[in-house]
Amino acid sequence: MESAAKMVWFPRKAGYLEARRMASEKGLQLPSNVLHDDILVRSARWKGMWDFYPAWARELAVYPVKHGMFQRGFDVIDSESGWIFPASYLPAEALDRMGAGLLVDPADISVEKAGTIVHPASVRILHPFIQENGGCGRLERETRIPLDLRPRSGRESRRFYRAEGAGVRPIARSICSMEDDYWRKGVSGLYGPKSLFGVAGVGPGEPPLGSC
Repeated sequence: MESAAKMVWFPRKAGYLEARRMASEKGLQLPSNVLHDDILVRSARWKGMWDFYPAWARELAVYPVKHGMFQRGFDVIDSESGWIFPASYLPAEALDRMGAGLLVDPADISVEKAGTIVHPASVRILHPFIQENGGCGRLERETRIPLDLRPRSGRESRRFYRAEGAGVRPIARSICSMEDDYWRKGVSGLYGPKSLFGVAGVGPGEPPLGSC
């Protein structure tokens, strides 16, 4: 399993693809959203890490247009970057289902003539997926992504940031305030992959996210 104690932070910020490459060249991978959440919400380690955040997580959020659905036979194409999550990778249980989104742990991201294509190592269905940008929801314990359900306590409350259009976007986490945990509890699937964010690496070995 990943360990926050074994995280290696790189000295410069980078876009998401460059961040993956930087970690891979050291035999590492980007940390999961769960590990970032452990640091930012479940520990006090973040207080000494202002220079490193915002930072990339390993996973990507894949979602249809606001209040839309994944459709059988249609790729998910990001509304801004044009990144592609092929229709062949969409789980059958997520198709034509209102309020479904995906958390994708990528095996590879290939830049081809057709565009930048995300190939998953694993895919997890997130339902009900938050529709409003910045919407507050109840975290899913396995992924620490909030779902569109009322939190039963402040401990399980998180916010999710998304575009109104379709998204194939890397997850990012941030710190903005010492006074409260509002931003530290925010999970972003909003920023494009060319955004320059912090880069950390962890050793491989964490099991991929299971498919639902």
